[in-house]
Amino acid sequence: LQPGDLCRPAAIAGLGQIAFRAGDHTNAIALLKEAVDLNGGKAITDPGAVDSLGRAYASAGSRELAIALFESAVTECKAADAPLEQLRFSILLANALIDNGAFADAERTLAEVIQIAERLPDPIMSARVLWSQSRLHGLRGEAPLAAKYARRALDILERTEQTTYVGMAYHLLAFAEIESGQGDQALETLARGRALFGGELTKAGDARFSIEEARALVLTGQVNEAARAASVAFELVDELSPGDRGGAYVALGDVFRASGDLGRARMLYEQGLELVLEHNRGRALEAGRKYADLLEADGDTAGALRVLRLATDLSPAQATVRPA
Repeated sequence: LQPGDLCRPAAIAGLGQIAFRAGDHTNAIALLKEAVDLNGGKAITDPGAVDSLGRAYASAGSRELAIALFESAVTECKAADAPLEQLRFSILLANALIDNGAFADAERTLAEVIQIAERLPDPIMSARVLWSQSRLHGLRGEAPLAAKYARRALDILERTEQTTYVGMAYHLLAFAEIESGQGDQALETLARGRALFGGELTKAGDARFSIEEARALVLTGQVNEAARAASVAFELVDELSPGDRGGAYVALGDVFRASGDLGRARMLYEQGLELVLEHNRGRALEAGRKYADLLEADGDTAGALRVLRLATDLSPAQATVRPA
C-alpha cells in the first residue's frame, strides 16, 4: 500500500499487533504509534491499535506513557459519547494506574465506569471491570474483597467461550486465595487455570502460574516443592515486563526465604527492589521492607535503614503495602 492509501494505517497496525504478540515491544511501539499517528491520533478510529500501543508501552516499562495514552483516549471517548470505547480505555487506564501504584486514581477511574458496564450487554467488559476491582483490592491487601470480585468475574467468563480470560481469572482468584491463606484451594484453582490453557500457555503465563503455585505450596507446608516451583518460575521470569519481573523477584524471595535459602532470598529481594524502584514504585515499600528484614537479621542494621529510607522516599504516597 502506498502512502496516503486509506487502508495503510490498518495494515501497519496489523504488523504492530503481530510484533506485540511476538514480544517484540520495540517494533510494536514503532508500528502501532505510526498507525495511530496516521489516524490523526484518534483512539476511536482504531481502538485496538491504541489498546495494544498502551500495553506495549507498559510491557516495555514505560507505564507513564501508557497512562497518558489511555487518559487521552478516555477523554476523547467521553467527548464523542462513545460509552463502549470509554469503558474499554477506562479499564486499561485503571489497570495501568494499579500497576503504577496509583491505587486511589485507579479506584476513581473504575467508579466512573461501573454504571456504564452495568448498562452495556457485554459480559467481557463487565468481567474486566470486576477483574480490575479484584486486582486493586488484592494489591491493597484486601484479600476477601479481591476474592469476591475475582469469583464474580469468573462466574461471568465461564458463561462465555473466552478460554484465555477464564484461565487468567483462575490465576487472579488464586492470588486472592493465597493472600487469604487458602493454599490448598489456590492450588486447585491454579490447576484448573493451567488445564484451560493446555499447550497454549505462554512462557510469561507459565511464569505467573509457577510463582503463585510456589507461594501456595509454602502455605501448605510443602517447602521443598515450593522451592522447585520457584526455580521453574525463576528460569521463566525474564519473559515478564521489567515492572512485573521486579514483583516476581520479591514473591520468589518469599518462597526461598521460607525454604531456608536466605542467600538466594536476599539476592532476589535486592534485584526486585532495584526493578520496582525503576518500573513499579507501588511495590517499593513491600520489597524494601522484606530486603531490610534480612539485612537486619544478618546484623547489617545500617544497610537495613538505608534500604528502608530509599524505598520510603521513592514510593508513591498513596500506595499501600501488602501484608507479608
